[in-house]
Amino acid sequence: MFEIEIKARVRDMKSLRQALIAAGCVFASPVTQKDRIFVPVTVSEFPVPSGVNVLRVREQNGKFEVNLKQPRTNELDCLEVEFPAEKPEQIFEMFRILGFKEFSRVSKVREKGKLRDLVVCLDAVEGLGEFIELEKMAESGDPVSLQEELFKILKEFGVTEKDQVNHGYDILLMEKGIDGGFPR
Repeated sequence: MFEIEIKARVRDMKSLRQALIAAGCVFASPVTQKDRIFVPVTVSEFPVPSGVNVLRVREQNGKFEVNLKQPRTNELDCLEVEFPAEKPEQIFEMFRILGFKEFSRVSKVREKGKLRDLVVCLDAVEGLGEFIELEKMAESGDPVSLQEELFKILKEFGVTEKDQVNHGYDILLMEKGIDGGFPR
């Protein structure tokens, strides 16, 4: 199973949210997510090349989840495995022993919804602003074609090519010079 997503900056979150609701999107209550992202100590190229494992520990509502993403054709097309975790400090120590270093911290408020077979995320990311993500889990198919299909859906809601973002929030923060103080 792999995750395909598309991401874009949002110019008017209120209007976009209303249009999504009018189209049948049902949103859960907003939650704060705090992510710590880890990469192999040998990695010096960002975004990481295809096939390189990236690990994340997410805290949400006092609970923790471990996530492994392995980029395939691009940064927003990943093999993904995730599971709940109870002892984050032990997870961090395990990552260190396995040869991973902390790369970035990302904090956001996320409002997650469902539109047809898609997951919709409206994000307010600390240091970056507001974004929309469309996500789809797939077992097969051409990732680039699937991303193009997802972007066509975003266009229905007024999102343009110039709004599109091709990196994760960790890389966007790095490009902006906001990296949580972690050495590169």
